[in-house]
Amino acid sequence: MTIPFSFLFDTTCINSLAIGTIIYGSYRALHSKLFTEEQEEMLEIRGTTAILYPIIASICLVLTFFFFGSISFVMSISALISSFVGIIFAFFPIFSFLLPSSFSKIIIYKDEDSKISIVELITAIFSITIVISWIVTGNYILNNILGICLSVFFLSILRINTLKIVTLLLLLLFIYDVFWVFYSENIFGQNVMVEVASKKATNPIKIISNSFNIDIPLISDEIELPVKLIFGSMALGLGDIVVPGMLAVLLKKFDDKKNTNYFLIFIFGYLFGMISTVFCLLYFDLAQPALLLVFDFI
Repeated sequence: MTIPFSFLFDTTCINSLAIGTIIYGSYRALHSKLFTEEQEEMLEIRGTTAILYPIIASICLVLTFFFFGSISFVMSISALISSFVGIIFAFFPIFSFLLPSSFSKIIIYKDEDSKISIVELITAIFSITIVISWIVTGNYILNNILGICLSVFFLSILRINTLKIVTLLLLLLFIYDVFWVFYSENIFGQNVMVEVASKKATNPIKIISNSFNIDIPLISDEIELPVKLIFGSMALGLGDIVVPGMLAVLLKKFDDKKNTNYFLIFIFGYLFGMISTVFCLLYFDLAQPALLLVFDFI
């Protein structure tokens, strides 16, 4: 069996993006102070919440499958807002490192509860530029930037502090992934996961402009929602990054305390799982749930 070079290139790039996102997301999660200790306790995922996750995800998936056209506008607006926040969160340390240190000390706005520095303003302007460019063009590179930033952000707000809970969540979402990819067609007549993942949303700017009978030819009619990374012929859902990434954050936290190397072992396990997924994709010529093999290796 001859494997096209383009396929190898696409899989290498998308796997590199996924691993890089997990590494940076783990670092960001452990060095960000988004919440107080009390708020972190409220956000922590516990047993009941872990059980509810695949149930809620399944309900949302079915609703999206049946009513995608009706709710795509809301999904696009939600993606726009959350991506704006995600980009600021992901890129703020990068701009802080690249820009002169004095920029962080220059405060352009201040009140009793908050303050805004030059670095924060530049990061916000950068975020607005990326989001607007994505909504206008629908470019897949910009879509990937949004997806990576959202993954980094989610890894910081989804808190799991015990191995038992993260294992339970991984197991339940593994079952969720396998069911909706392999068995949903027997019930719904179509592969629900693949159908939803392959659909594009109507550009909200087009919807608004059409309601006022205004034609904007440069605006893309449809856009990929930033719920997956895309590179050539390959696509990887953010869930296949964020869900294993939660385990990575926990292991990185443990490594920092105990001076161990479980995080590095996880990265290699994740890589082997993704490579195995690619081989299954080639052999069976069918969409593969990445968690199916990633779960086995991590």
